[in-house]
Amino acid sequence: MKRRKLIALVGSAAIAGPPAARAQKRLPRVVYLWLGAAGSDGESLKGFQAGLREFQEGRNLIVDYRYADGSEGRLAELAAAAIAERPDLIYTLGTGVTGTVAKLTRTIPIVSVTGDPVGSGFAKSLARPGGNITGMANTTGPELVEKWVELLSEITPRARRIAMLRKRAEHFQRRPAEQDAGGSGSARKRDSHR
Repeated sequence: MKRRKLIALVGSAAIAGPPAARAQKRLPRVVYLWLGAAGSDGESLKGFQAGLREFQEGRNLIVDYRYADGSEGRLAELAAAAIAERPDLIYTLGTGVTGTVAKLTRTIPIVSVTGDPVGSGFAKSLARPGGNITGMANTTGPELVEKWVELLSEITPRARRIAMLRKRAEHFQRRPAEQDAGGSGSARKRDSHR
């Protein structure tokens, strides 16, 4: 389902008409899938629910919350069961959860919050994800690192040194930042971890 159709489907529930007419119509259903235990999703759950503030759960939208209690096996079971029920949308949090669901469906729309959806193979690009997966990147890939360096340069034009803190495994992020800083013609020193 294309993103516009999904937005139209969920949006139409908000303006579905009088309560009697709504009772006869099937409500759009969203599955919220979390690897951890119920209650361990704190701010993520609050953000999800804030995004649905225009809807009233149970009245014009059904949300099915599913928690895997930290078990990848349980996650796979929950994902398979959700897909068998054919919800209108599956909301996933994390690369592992998104990957598990993505392996099982190419047709049900997935809205994900992942680290690097392009690098993980979930999207062709951030601007045009393609396929049935869209969402938000909560960390960075090369596209965003370049933008950060550009913004830092605008905010602090006199800065002579910009540092980046990152996990050692995220070396894909270093090269674009170094290239951008080096290609800008600035006198900024590029430090890298060794």
